[in-house]
Parts: sequence; structure tokens; C-alpha cells
Amino acid sequence: MPFGQGEIAATGYFKLLKEMGYRAPISLHIEFDWKDGGKTGTRAALVKALQDCARMLKGWLASA
Repeated sequence: MPFGQGEIAATGYFKLLKEMGYRAPISLHIEFDWKDGGKTGTRAALVKALQDCARMLKGWLASA
């Protein structure tokens, strides 16, 4: 499923990282079909998917 549509944000995981004072890098891995069923498998589509996911992750970290 696309990043942000799962349950990770509701688990309190990012709040826990903040409470722990976590300051190490976070790896972002994409497994969902960012190519829209193979229709848009371009570099631009991949870059957009990565940017969207990074924006969502940054939002979760900021609101924790």
C-alpha cells in the first residue's frame, strides 16, 4: 500500500523515537506500486513517489 496509508503513524512509533532522543539517520524504503500498475514507471514518477513519502515522513517526525 502507498506510504502513509498503513498503520505506522498511529502506533506512536515516531513519538517514541522523539522521546528517546533518537538522532540517527532513518532509511526510507518503498515497496508499494509507485508505477500505477506499470503505466508510469518513469524516473519522474519515482522521484515524485520518493518526495511524497519523504514529505509524509517529515510531517510525522515534526508532529511527534
